[in-house]
Amino acid sequence: MLLGLFASLNASAVEYQVVDGQGVAEAENYSSIGVDTTAPIDTWSVQASPASGLLSGASNGQFMVTTPDSGTVNGSGNGDGTKPWLLYEFRIPEGQAPKDYIAYARGVGVSSASNSIWLVITDGNGNYLGTPTGYEYNGNGWTWVASPTATLVPGDYFVHVIMREDGTPVDKITLQLADTSLVPVPTGVGPSQSPLVSTGPDADGDGIPDATENADGDPWTDPNIFNGMDVRLAAQCGTTPTCSTNDTIAEVNQCMSTTIVEEKQQFSGWNWNNPPDSSCSSAYDFEPNWSTCRSTWQADWKGFVNIREDGYQCFSVAGLPDKGCASLYFHSDQLATVQTGGLPECVYRPAGVYPIQWHYTMATNSQSSMQVDYCFGGTAKCMPTLPLPSSMLRPTYSGCVPASCDDLGAQCGTVADGCGGTLNCDLESGGCHGSDTCGGGGTANQCGCTGSNCCTVGVDSDGDGID
Repeated sequence: MLLGLFASLNASAVEYQVVDGQGVAEAENYSSIGVDTTAPIDTWSVQASPASGLLSGASNGQFMVTTPDSGTVNGSGNGDGTKPWLLYEFRIPEGQAPKDYIAYARGVGVSSASNSIWLVITDGNGNYLGTPTGYEYNGNGWTWVASPTATLVPGDYFVHVIMREDGTPVDKITLQLADTSLVPVPTGVGPSQSPLVSTGPDADGDGIPDATENADGDPWTDPNIFNGMDVRLAAQCGTTPTCSTNDTIAEVNQCMSTTIVEEKQQFSGWNWNNPPDSSCSSAYDFEPNWSTCRSTWQADWKGFVNIREDGYQCFSVAGLPDKGCASLYFHSDQLATVQTGGLPECVYRPAGVYPIQWHYTMATNSQSSMQVDYCFGGTAKCMPTLPLPSSMLRPTYSGCVPASCDDLGAQCGTVADGCGGTLNCDLESGGCHGSDTCGGGGTANQCGCTGSNCCTVGVDSDGDGID
């Protein structure tokens, strides 16, 4: 991490749009630059590409390089601010599912002592999303090197270039989907620079500019429809709330049957770590913030999540349940899907819009934290590590909500979800086991068998210890 150097970078004047899975920046058009604080002093500067020779052919006729080229090596790559760095800010548009991204940097090795950089993707707070890796360029002309991959949700990110050996030129930066079948590895001078992020009116007040919502091509993020959750604030539930306080929907409803202090739609406020107790503290990042402040409180978030692809949808509530606990309920769950600090839960669901709800309650001097995380695993389960983006959420939804296999009492096979889609109950409910087959007992979508080869789990007819 950059040890606080990002404090002034959250509102960069130069930020690039990721369009169709790729954002591109000319190296000289950086978002921010870091100075060298240890001798010998190196400085990033813009240089013109010559008409011939090894450094000819730079994109846009310019490149960045650290000077003087004195053979200085920054071997740590720890990004602590003692050696010069460049930052390129990119925005992944709202309405995108979490995906693996990778950064590429175009450069050239001018000598064996001036041919490498450190490269990594960071979040908006300067946290490395992977280990910075030192990459070397060959001396045969401009080439591209890649960072470690990182799973990213919609939002703002930086590609971080740190000097490793002074005198190493850097020409162009990309942040793009790691899947090369969707976005190929850049070659040659690479693609053209991406448009800058636009700012301006936000008609629905959900923190996403209208221009962005219009440009992303996704009707779910509409300039006139709020993306976020409906949130109710009330006095804490019980004197010493624990994770047994709200581990069923019935308990949550009982907790929230008290007087509601305030209710509003919010697009932020489910990613925090031990803030001050007051519900109005900016450390919770409630947006828009509460107008009523409470030192002990509970809240529930209700809305709908837009699942864009068939596959495993995985949720977790990261944090510490110290004098407080959060519980999440997805789709038709009556028991908590996950709770604070517990194991993640993955469920297989087809694309569609599903109800989602989470609840948190705390006591005085709580030191709890809450981060509602999500990841899409496709055909395999995944580990949620990034907050559920507001762009996937709406407080209300009037369209069709698919049923689950549990709703329909189906154990196996495929059934209609009631919204024109098909449920795969073998994946969703686990399918049949042992000698049971789907419909084998004579009932569709139920596991069973008939005949002498049936094995009833737990029944040992002959007393030999084998079912």
